[in-house]
Amino acid sequence: MRSAILANRDSDTPVLAGVRCQMDMEVSSPKRRKAQLHNLGDQTNEDMSPQMDPEKVVYSPIGVVSNRFNNSVDPKTMRNAVAVLILNQKCKGALEGLDRFRYLLIVYHIDRSPGYSERVHPTGDKSIPMRGVLATRSPCRPNPIGVTVAEILSVDGNKIRVTGLDALNKTPILDIKPYEEHFDSPAGIVRERDPNYSPCNGPR
Repeated sequence: MRSAILANRDSDTPVLAGVRCQMDMEVSSPKRRKAQLHNLGDQTNEDMSPQMDPEKVVYSPIGVVSNRFNNSVDPKTMRNAVAVLILNQKCKGALEGLDRFRYLLIVYHIDRSPGYSERVHPTGDKSIPMRGVLATRSPCRPNPIGVTVAEILSVDGNKIRVTGLDALNKTPILDIKPYEEHFDSPAGIVRERDPNYSPCNGPR
């Protein structure tokens, strides 16, 4: 699915039109979601798919990726290039404080995924034995969602310059979060076992 890009009437910032990223369970009432999650816990050893009553979750992208890669290339080449995350103007205020961080978690919709494959060759290298797609970083996922850690180069208004991102030009951005070692690395898991450990909330 390709995104539709329109010009914002109030600025030159691109906005997304008609892009909806759908997943396997729809937003429903809190009571119903609680019942669904409870039922899932009872189905651990069963084939859940016929019993899940699958619905949809719908997200609206908060921006787009801007870079020079319109087609797939070597991921290393993409990660060593600079990209700009152009967020919708309504998110501008939500970026306050982000410039204190060095790294960023970027969650995006892989809108040019080739489609779901249950088993793939890791990194597309046919010399590597196939394995389940959920045990790889392949884009051929049940829900084509990408997550990448990128380095923040600058934050200017609603634009974030980064390096380390392996997403194509005009990729819809679903969310961004500051990378924090305590939450996003094995070191944090180990430190949490110490009852006296208390992480600070980001850099000071």
